Amino acid sequence: MSKNFYGSICFTDLLEAAKQGHDGFAKSEKNGKIYANVTVWLNDEVDKYGNKLSIQVNEAKDSTDFKKFYIGNLKEGKDVTPKPLEGAVILSLPDTNDLPF
Repeated sequence: MSKNFYGSICFTDLLEAAKQGHDGFAKSEKNGKIYANVTVWLNDEVDKYGNKLSIQVNEAKDSTDFKKFYIGNLKEGKDVTPKPLEGAVILSLPDTNDLPF
């Protein structure tokens, strides 16, 4: 039986780590897109916020400069449409021309 999970990831942390050259990111030679190498795992117990899965960006196996870092969590349930923050403004995506790859 399939299960749905919903949650969020921190785009700000992802973008900042990519700009710093974190080795968990790679640019495809085929299509030029940037990918983040992640691990998603099912926790033994649901945490106090109801999260059942966690997500982190990996570092290269022989990395000494960078470490794994958490970017989000997921809950089990139906798809949830995010609610806009009160007073939030729509932001344009930041310029990514300063990425090191």
